[in-house]
Amino acid sequence: MAAPDPAELDALAAHWRDTARDSFAGYAPLYERIARAAADDRDLLARVLAEPRGAHWSMPLLAAVHDLLLAEPDLELAAIYRGESDGDPAPLFLALARDRWDDVAARLRTRHIQTNEPGRTAVLVPALTWLARATDRPLARLDVGASAGLTLLADRYRLDYGTHGTTGPAGSPVVVPCQVTAGAPPIAPEVPALAACVGLDRDPIDVTDEVDRRWLVACTWPGTDRTGRTAAALELARQEPPDVRRGDGVADLAATAAGLPSDAAVVVTTSWVVGYFDTDARAAFGRALADLAAGRPVAWVAMEGPGVADEVARATAAPAAHITERSWDVSLLSVTLLRGDQAVHHHLGDVHHHGRTMDWQIDGAPDPFWALG
Repeated sequence: MAAPDPAELDALAAHWRDTARDSFAGYAPLYERIARAAADDRDLLARVLAEPRGAHWSMPLLAAVHDLLLAEPDLELAAIYRGESDGDPAPLFLALARDRWDDVAARLRTRHIQTNEPGRTAVLVPALTWLARATDRPLARLDVGASAGLTLLADRYRLDYGTHGTTGPAGSPVVVPCQVTAGAPPIAPEVPALAACVGLDRDPIDVTDEVDRRWLVACTWPGTDRTGRTAAALELARQEPPDVRRGDGVADLAATAAGLPSDAAVVVTTSWVVGYFDTDARAAFGRALADLAAGRPVAWVAMEGPGVADEVARATAAPAAHITERSWDVSLLSVTLLRGDQAVHHHLGDVHHHGRTMDWQIDGAPDPFWALG
């Protein structure tokens, strides 16, 4: 293994420290402890830098080790991950990664992060309800970057907004609590009826395959409610798989949308997907949305990081989407409405990227041009 560039090592170490502070602190203490320790392990970071570039950040290594523990539940660290031991996870994590590097590296080379967080339905569903209240047209949902399609199963989950109400079946094994920190989001007893609900992903997770399901659980953070909730959602998906099709979110968008009911308004949804596109791909996605809108109403419901919707909105001729100077620990929930050559952007609120909180910031209904006629 060639010696890594010291500057690259420093940058990767800084990334692990930033992740510990910005993503894990106050939310995933087990991973916070591991991330701070990994940042100081130059040997481990050098091993990571020798792997494909897509593995050069924190989440792939964390998921690879988690997947190993799920496959071998008798390992000591696995008990800590399950909450059955209060031992220090950091030294065990570092030792396991070194001792089983061949197994870990094999996962880094063949897998990639496909976070398919069912908790995000808690903020996507109010956006769908907001749209549905403005039109008599049926809605047809097309989820880009669907992974296993877990957010497509929103109508099977119980979404709990505290005093603001609940959505979905009371007996669901998947319960998503979402704290409404401000505003009055449109909470309805049921998810809006959809004429169709389809996912599109370049590398879909097969919910009937045990190894694929295990990897999706491995991408969650132990010590949080995400792990058990994702496993329960995957079981629902296994029993009745969602419609997820293999394809590119830009190149295959039009062909996939063409198969949706012709009388429906197309609702394209993304949740922390477009944020992984480069600048050119974001512009191409915006142009693809605008092309769709030439023949029928289209709405893009986006749950993305700061600045992402701005870039796409410019390509659709919508006005500036929202303030870009925001912290990356906040996700922005927005809707861009398109019809013909018209495009209007609405910022709905600031939300947690796993659906834990929602600050709803809009009143009233969507623009009527989107759905009428």
